[in-house]
Amino acid sequence: MKITFFIAFLILKTNFANGQDSGYQSGYVVMKSNDTIRGLVKYINQAPYRILTDVKFKESIGGKVEVYAPGDLIAYAADEKNFHSMKLPGIGQAFVELRVDGFLKLYVYRTSGFGAGTGTSSYYYLLKNGEKSVFSAQQGKFKDTVSAYLIDVTEVSDRVKTGEWKKGDLETIVKEYNRLRTQ
Repeated sequence: MKITFFIAFLILKTNFANGQDSGYQSGYVVMKSNDTIRGLVKYINQAPYRILTDVKFKESIGGKVEVYAPGDLIAYAADEKNFHSMKLPGIGQAFVELRVDGFLKLYVYRTSGFGAGTGTSSYYYLLKNGEKSVFSAQQGKFKDTVSAYLIDVTEVSDRVKTGEWKKGDLETIVKEYNRLRTQ
């Protein structure tokens, strides 16, 4: 019985260690100097699942691991996703995923807790070209604040204001805003 328990413990320990080292995706980092370096990027721990605050990067499989905080990079890409380093209200400098690009951009900031039952939280931000600060889609009542922010494209603003489009429709809202704005 003791041997079976010991073997099971070794298997679990090995799988946990491998989970910590796995999760590197092909991608790149964009340094503050605007230099782009291709390699392998890790932004999520697979076991235990957790979104990393800092990004791990190495130029090759056996390469030295560099750790970059949001203030160290302009952006990075991994797993066919693009992330920008941005200052978020109430949070500070953080990596946010660019979900929709265009005149109006949709960014998603995701966090995960430590421990059982904590889960993942997502926060949505909008940014129009030329603006310096992001707009939080969580502030106030969604219909009122988002429709006011998008008032320059009344067709989109009205559909948000009437409740036809809700927070779950943010990607559609941003895509339609960008489409109508370019007409």
